[in-house]
Amino acid sequence: MKIFSPLYAHLVASFGIPKPAPYVISSDVLLLSAFLIETGIKPAVVGELILNTLNSWLESAGATILIPAFNWDFCIGKDFDIYQTPGRTGALARIAKKIGYKRTFHPIYSFYVKGPHMDLLLSNRSMDGLGMESCFGDVYKNRGFNLFIGKGFGEMFTFVHLAEIIAKVDYRYYKVFHANYTGHGFETEKLGFIHYVRDVEKCSSTGISPEYQIALEQDSYLITTSFNDINIQLINIKESVDMASIDVANSRKYVFPVNPKYPNARRSLAALS
Repeated sequence: MKIFSPLYAHLVASFGIPKPAPYVISSDVLLLSAFLIETGIKPAVVGELILNTLNSWLESAGATILIPAFNWDFCIGKDFDIYQTPGRTGALARIAKKIGYKRTFHPIYSFYVKGPHMDLLLSNRSMDGLGMESCFGDVYKNRGFNLFIGKGFGEMFTFVHLAEIIAKVDYRYYKVFHANYTGHGFETEKLGFIHYVRDVEKCSSTGISPEYQIALEQDSYLITTSFNDINIQLINIKESVDMASIDVANSRKYVFPVNPKYPNARRSLAALS
């Protein structure tokens, strides 16, 4: 398995030896891919080289890699096929499928996975895509991490919705969506799955304040590095979710509903749907 040694060395130098835990890889690899091509690597193999490098770093310590393959078409009644429906969360999901990673159950929030926690994640049959019984909950309970490549964590930290679920916020609610489902033993059967949706009169998106990042970095729950001017961050999921859930249930200094009438009233690192 070929890897990109400079990236591997940077991961080891910045984050050390991984824990034997689940690692979610949230990425926008456009800039990283361009850099690798500049070094002479053929464009056709760049994506696989990046994924192999990440997996090699994690596999060496008995960690599990999860590549998000989220797709929200199920919410508008489109059929879902575990083998055919594409992930809408970046190039690495396409590469993971191509090289044989296995995809988890939920049609909205699925992952391509490989590693020691694979059986646990593939056997998860929760109809809830984001809660404590979902794969997100499995990663949280197994003290997992989220690695961000190419963009800041505030733009891709889906686990903030788990914090909202724990806090039982008043601006989101559970809604069941139905469509045909194929895979994991189901042959084009109409099934219902749960999504934690916004009350659009109370919340246009979930905001993450700069103060949240400062607090996470101060407690060493978030580490920020740069590889050839490409942002790479690693976050401790359980500690960051716990911090966010306590905050959003009380002061909402770190995590807050963006007011639909005054969307720019507070500064946010990003707006998460």
